[in-house]
Amino acid sequence: MSARWIDIGEESTYGTAPDDMDKSLAYIDLDFTPDQGRLIDLESAYVMKPVSILGPFVGTGRVVQYARPHAIGYFLKWALGSVTTTQVGSSEMYQHEYTLDLSSIKSFTVQDNRELSNKALQYLGCLIKTLTLEAPARERVTLEAEIQYRWEKEVDKSSMLTLDSIRPFVFHDASITSSGGLTVSNIEAFRFQIAHSRPDDIHEAGSRKLPEIYFESSEWTLEFDLKWKSWTARKNFWAAESNETEPADEEKTFDVTITLTGAPSGVTDKPNYELVISLPKCVVKENPASVSRRDRLTQRLVLEVLDDDNNKITLYNKDSAY
Repeated sequence: MSARWIDIGEESTYGTAPDDMDKSLAYIDLDFTPDQGRLIDLESAYVMKPVSILGPFVGTGRVVQYARPHAIGYFLKWALGSVTTTQVGSSEMYQHEYTLDLSSIKSFTVQDNRELSNKALQYLGCLIKTLTLEAPARERVTLEAEIQYRWEKEVDKSSMLTLDSIRPFVFHDASITSSGGLTVSNIEAFRFQIAHSRPDDIHEAGSRKLPEIYFESSEWTLEFDLKWKSWTARKNFWAAESNETEPADEEKTFDVTITLTGAPSGVTDKPNYELVISLPKCVVKENPASVSRRDRLTQRLVLEVLDDDNNKITLYNKDSAY
């Protein structure tokens, strides 16, 4: 079949492909770029660089896909580390609750299968550095993973596993709420991003490969594109109350819940596939609201998510485990 797809599978040992892949995925964009870290220097006796030596290997990758309710569960686990799964009643639906635990994050393998060849490339020791869920205006929701990987190799191409046939989430599936006075009406689009700090200079003597899974910190941001209707969003940025007329002297936090209610599941106990992002403590960092001629008025709210034990993402689908 003239198709392009990737297979993904969790690794039990960092940098070692699993015997069997977990899932096959269609994608929108795919880009894996290795860096051989070549050491090429000029020396005094030469007018051109005389020699090249292979140095530390670091690969970077990017996968963009439509956010379908089964496939995204793998990437949420590999981005956050901790997942707790419970069955919804006695039905075939399951609730997966993801929370941040950097020490529990697992690596995974991505296998790049393309037409015209019976061979594939495996990208080994993949770790998610940035995961972005974006709901563009009037469009399907996308999930983008920016990846650092340890090594790559050629293997025999495998047969495609069953693809996720459930429709992706779309922008009009979204419901955004806040009980703290945050402006959440007239939102046209949103982006939620989880970004981990992971150094690429931790190589050890004796190997060109990255030695271990290691993360320094995590930063979560949320952006809303809104119609401009009033100065209410600017008061959110001021950390002020709605009746105040200038910036406050003390910070104010806001809770945000984003619910994507997707395709029907056919299950009475949980009639729809669903994704819920719960962020109890956010601050508004930016509120750009520029004007150009007679273009319609728009603005943006940029929030940073603060540390809280109740930060979580909950996914409802028919996968019994991740």
